[in-house]
Amino acid sequence: MSDEAGSTPPRNAITADDLRRVAEWADGVRGGEYRLSMNAPLPGGGTGFGLERIDGNASPVGEIIISTPQRVPTKKSPPVFMLVDPATGENIRVDTKKHDAIFWGEVSAEKFLIPYYTRFLDDAGMQSLREAIADPDVIAIAHDYPTFLDVATSSRGFEPLSEWATRDRSRPPQST
Repeated sequence: MSDEAGSTPPRNAITADDLRRVAEWADGVRGGEYRLSMNAPLPGGGTGFGLERIDGNASPVGEIIISTPQRVPTKKSPPVFMLVDPATGENIRVDTKKHDAIFWGEVSAEKFLIPYYTRFLDDAGMQSLREAIADPDVIAIAHDYPTFLDVATSSRGFEPLSEWATRDRSRPPQST
């Protein structure tokens, strides 16, 4: 969390990238009030710097409250989107409460994902993203708030980019 190699930041230190990630998270969960917390439950599991939803009537003192009003409160979104696996013809269910953007074209992934995620991923993460975009078995890449990536591959559905990057892709995928 620090720019200095080998240094250990204080427990409550955050980076500008951490702050940007939480700002993107807040923008992705419009319609509520949240507090910044160093022990928030994280969407990928575990706890860390993030948002905790609060009751709109609460009056926390000395806390930073993030208000996320909806610009169009009556806007409707589909609850699910179906992606057809080109290899099997099977439907892959896309939960729109988790995935708010899907990129299946190489050009759109390069045009939108690379510039956006450069601010959030380290060099290894960016390399994994570039490999996923170029992989012929990857049929779609999904953005999850707050700024996570899932990769859809034939016969596997969606999995986190980090898991996709670490599994042995030289062997055929196991069905899940």
